Amino acid sequence: MKITKKKFGILSSGEEVDLFTLKAGELSLTLTNFGGTLISLYVPSRSGCR
Repeated sequence: MKITKKKFGILSSGEEVDLFTLKAGELSLTLTNFGGTLISLYVPSRSGCR
């Protein structure tokens, strides 16, 4: 499993918000560290298409 971290923005309070992407094969999940907000989820279909 590969995990990447990328800066997403800064809140008015000065707190940084990051995006975390977790990849395992064809599965990909992206979320923030601001309440664990789900940004994207990609899973392959039965035919293998994303």
